[in-house]
Amino acid sequence: SRGKEHGGYKAAFNNPDADWKAYNNAAVEAIELKKYDDAVNYLAQAEKTSPKNGKIENNLGVLASRNGDYVIAEEHFMKAMSYGENQNYNLGVIAIQKGEYTKALNYFKGIDCDHNLALAQMLSGNMDASLKNFKCAPESGKTFYMLAVYGARTNNADMVYENLGKGITKCGDKLKEHAKNDREFIKYFD
Repeated sequence: SRGKEHGGYKAAFNNPDADWKAYNNAAVEAIELKKYDDAVNYLAQAEKTSPKNGKIENNLGVLASRNGDYVIAEEHFMKAMSYGENQNYNLGVIAIQKGEYTKALNYFKGIDCDHNLALAQMLSGNMDASLKNFKCAPESGKTFYMLAVYGARTNNADMVYENLGKGITKCGDKLKEHAKNDREFIKYFD
């Protein structure tokens, strides 16, 4: 464990007035560090302190989503929405996971230059809008990877190789291993 990363958020618990926000923030950091068991415990503590809290429900949804449990994630996001939180983006991501691309696009209304929006557009066949949004989305391993998928789907080998290279440079061997087994690139396996 890296002390500096943990010290900040755990220190808040030493405060006798620690509230749900301290536990919620610790959970967010634990999720980012992929310490999901810790996140579950922190969110349980946050819920005890502040039941029916949309921000806590949102993070429970994010945690479920990270664990691949999209049904539970959607339930948490819907609850968060009933407590006043805007969950359109998160529900759009869940809709993509469920193969409901038109539904995802409805959730993403008003958003642009985002790789999840571009993914939903590509998967629903709107290739021009998809490319536009991939190109203006923040540069990340995911964005480069999806541009490579776009290249594969449009038979543009240069686009595949260029964007896989950029994605691997940004994310390393994990992305490279994923690409090796991705059927999107079956024509490029050699």
